Amino acid sequence: MQPTSCVLGIDLGTSAIKLLAVSRNCHVVARARESYATIFTAAGQAEQDCQHWLKALSGAAKKIESQMTHKARVVGIALTGQMPTLVVLNQQQPVGPAITWQDSREYGWVSERVDNKLRRHNYRRKGVLIDGRYLGPMFQYHYGPKQKTGRILSARDFLFHALTGLTATDPSTAS
Repeated sequence: MQPTSCVLGIDLGTSAIKLLAVSRNCHVVARARESYATIFTAAGQAEQDCQHWLKALSGAAKKIESQMTHKARVVGIALTGQMPTLVVLNQQQPVGPAITWQDSREYGWVSERVDNKLRRHNYRRKGVLIDGRYLGPMFQYHYGPKQKTGRILSARDFLFHALTGLTATDPSTAS
């Protein structure tokens, strides 16, 4: 029997978005997957088009709906996604492609600016290592301080924004 309500799990992965509809009694009632490309045209580059994520989400949602024999109300959504992937918004739209966690172009730039003493100091104070994998260094390298931007988001936070119009960052990602 199909449920009258379900929770939708959305995973914005590195190569595909995956959706899972789960009933209140924890049975998987539908699942779907839609792939998207990563741009690797330059050494160290790994970028994705945020609009491709949204198109893949729409396609996967249609697959979920087609698997349901009865309509079910979505009563909750759980989001997870590739980290850390940088999305820069100007007002409501991305200003360019997402810089994925696989991108390594900023590593040398960060190493030139951050020595081991500063890394240790920052880690003791904040519990976070400074390297090219984090959104702050990614933003500084790819956009620089002159970029006028509305928001700096992770991939998951961008998806939350696209679905709700709200901007929020998970505290575990904020640092």
